[in-house]
Amino acid sequence: MDLNARTVIFLLTILFLGLLAGFLLIPVPSFSGTLPGNLIGLAGMLFIGYTLLYSFRKRVLGRKGRQNPLNHHVIAGLTGASLIIIHSGHAYASLNGTLAFLAMVTIVLSGLGARFLLGKISRSLKNQKRDVAEMRKELQVKKSQIDKATCARILELEGSWENVDEEDAALDPVIAAHCDELVALARSVVETEYAIEGFERTKALFDKWLKVHIYLTAILLAMISVHVLSAVYYGLRWLP
Repeated sequence: MDLNARTVIFLLTILFLGLLAGFLLIPVPSFSGTLPGNLIGLAGMLFIGYTLLYSFRKRVLGRKGRQNPLNHHVIAGLTGASLIIIHSGHAYASLNGTLAFLAMVTIVLSGLGARFLLGKISRSLKNQKRDVAEMRKELQVKKSQIDKATCARILELEGSWENVDEEDAALDPVIAAHCDELVALARSVVETEYAIEGFERTKALFDKWLKVHIYLTAILLAMISVHVLSAVYYGLRWLP
């Protein structure tokens, strides 16, 4: 993520959290029914709808990376959520509007949390896979430099060392040190592979959550649409 996008997302996050914190502190119940209030609400709805395009392009069209930047999805979601908070006038309205508002807040906060944690997990997984690949190469090099039978004899491991002369195998400290390094490196490879498995399982859980996140966003958009249609049906206060 480039610096400009990171800055925009950080500022929008601060704005969203600030508006959310002021929801109960600065009520303006008459604003949502005004012309500016409704236009802001509609703009917020469009931004929320735009966030679904990211999932459509990724999962249906198969576009990833630069072809379908995640930053645009996050920026649109934060912008839409902030506009809807402003539209709400920091006051409770209809039941459907209140439920849509609460659903929106839950989706945005959980999405931000999942994005942060998933980013950390993905970077850790990438680094550990790189490390284990390097350790495997080093392990192969060390194995080629050490006589396995002699090393098995020194470390008292199971192996084919019956033909090793006991005096020759006994016990050269240099060979013993190399054998210890070999065993320590092998253990490090195994431990890192276990850690990778754990991170992959965690990442799989986040991938499932992201699917739920998409469905919840679609439901939220439907709830907002019902809210808008209800406002139109029952009349807008700013009309003469």
